[in-house]
Amino acid sequence: MTADSEALALERFMTARLDEAEAAAKAVLAIGEDDPRVGVHGQWNAYIEGGDDGWAIEDAAGNGGFIVGEHAFAAHIALNDPVTALRSIAADRRLLAELARCEGDPGWDSALMLAARCRATAWDTHPDYLDRWKP
Repeated sequence: MTADSEALALERFMTARLDEAEAAAKAVLAIGEDDPRVGVHGQWNAYIEGGDDGWAIEDAAGNGGFIVGEHAFAAHIALNDPVTALRSIAADRRLLAELARCEGDPGWDSALMLAARCRATAWDTHPDYLDRWKP
């Protein structure tokens, strides 16, 4: 497989995973339009609600209402809110766009391909992930 087709295969794989993640994040934001418990106003926060086993999650505007028993779960959910997820997806899409733009440029092509391969390891358990993409 040529370097160009390898980059294209990795780009297609990553784009499909990013599309899936984007759809999931946007689905949560769409629920938030009708459900005040799901905030759509930026980064989420975890806070204690009624004792040590009552952690809740709210958005930056104070909308919330998800009760999560464990602080670790609440913190994880808050740190992976839909707005932050969409920003991360956009950053990965920029990386892929730069990879396509610099294709064939020996100064950038290999560095950007390495960066994309590193980012793709987030999905290394996906059945379509190819072991040869491991950095």
